[in-house]
Amino acid sequence: MRTADQHAALLSYLDTVSWDYVLQECDTQAACDNFYQVMLAILDYFFYPTRSVTVTNRDPYFVTPAIKALLRKRNRIMRKGAVTAADSLTQRIGQRIANQNRILCLHNIAAAASKCET
Repeated sequence: MRTADQHAALLSYLDTVSWDYVLQECDTQAACDNFYQVMLAILDYFFYPTRSVTVTNRDPYFVTPAIKALLRKRNRIMRKGAVTAADSLTQRIGQRIANQNRILCLHNIAAAASKCET
């Protein structure tokens, strides 16, 4: 999940970066490669680090890594006492769970239909 603070920090940081090593490169491919490597490093390590969430067989069938991350975020917000923000997040979580249930239901219907045909 990316926050507005992370976006603002990224834009502020990018404003300070000197792009001379990219702009002065004569070879277009080398310039693109340099730009790509630097941007990946900036995004991955400083502003949008990779977060891992483990979904186990003990979690309900509809829980995806994204839903579990949102549930954890909502719990952190609730512990801070920001009930309004947590309620907003609860609605988003509910929508994602409903969407996941719909996808799983359609998948089960398709699998049952294919078994009947054979």
